[in-house]
Amino acid sequence: MGGHTAQQAGDVFLCDDRYADRQDGHARIYGSRKGSEMVEIKANPAPIWTSAFVRVTARNFLLFTGFQVLLPTVSPYAADLGAGKTAVGIVVGTMPVLAILVRPFVGVALDRLGRRGPLLFGLAVHGLAMGLYALAPSLGGLTGLIAARALQGIG
Repeated sequence: MGGHTAQQAGDVFLCDDRYADRQDGHARIYGSRKGSEMVEIKANPAPIWTSAFVRVTARNFLLFTGFQVLLPTVSPYAADLGAGKTAVGIVVGTMPVLAILVRPFVGVALDRLGRRGPLLFGLAVHGLAMGLYALAPSLGGLTGLIAARALQGIG
């Protein structure tokens, strides 16, 4: 540990220097001295597989799976709606351009409003945009597809 010493008794570290590391890879525990007395630190890492973690991971998996499934199909879909090469480029580029433009404002909103509300709102907007892909032919064809891509970039 590079000149630092620690004594371990079960899951308890007694540190007589700045930090102690668990050697089995489960946790890195930091401690410090208070005068001449040693500080006792318990090494009980929180479990990662909580219900909240599983829900967030499942939502992210579904969100990004939907996005990645749409990604290679947008160009042929736009071409089927009658778009030329330039229009296909506009359709494909609309979402990332709007996502880049909206990000600074979303960051401020997340800081001011907290994380949950704006993220759920963005997820709902993203889901609505995914539904608009199917409705694009009845919403003006190429215009409807560009609107769906713009909404997805905002969400």
